Amino acid sequence: MIECPNCHTKFIANTLVCSECGALLPPEEWVSNEISTEITREQAESTTELGLPPAVRLYMGEETDQSIDVVLDKKVIIGRSDPASQVFPEIDLAPYGGLEKGVSRRHARLSSRRGLIIIEDLASINGTYLNGKRLTPYLPEVVHDGDQIQIGSLPIRVEVL
Repeated sequence: MIECPNCHTKFIANTLVCSECGALLPPEEWVSNEISTEITREQAESTTELGLPPAVRLYMGEETDQSIDVVLDKKVIIGRSDPASQVFPEIDLAPYGGLEKGVSRRHARLSSRRGLIIIEDLASINGTYLNGKRLTPYLPEVVHDGDQIQIGSLPIRVEVL
């Protein structure tokens, strides 16, 4: 079974497009248990015992004095606002030169699963990078404290709070 990365509707193997929301579906071989095997006992205990969702501080660009704190109690879209198109992502990179740096309106998604921080590229034009490696669209990758994310050409350093 394949799950739609946007609306979470389940489909049989080899389905290409979600009939509910129109999103491209990842090939079945991309869906794996990698995320669940990467969690450590300490990570699981730290988030589940306290019952708190993970939080991150994102340092924007080359200057580290500009940052955004994000609590990952839900899936959070990273992109740039476009009032003409009525697009307003939860993390708006327009004030950080998002348009000039190739940030899509809906570029990437940050979320939390089993105490891990996850990033997914949302089939952006200019790509999402984690520590220099371009992410495959809709294939979740685990983000750790100190990791470098690049949205288009905008570098973002991650601090886990």
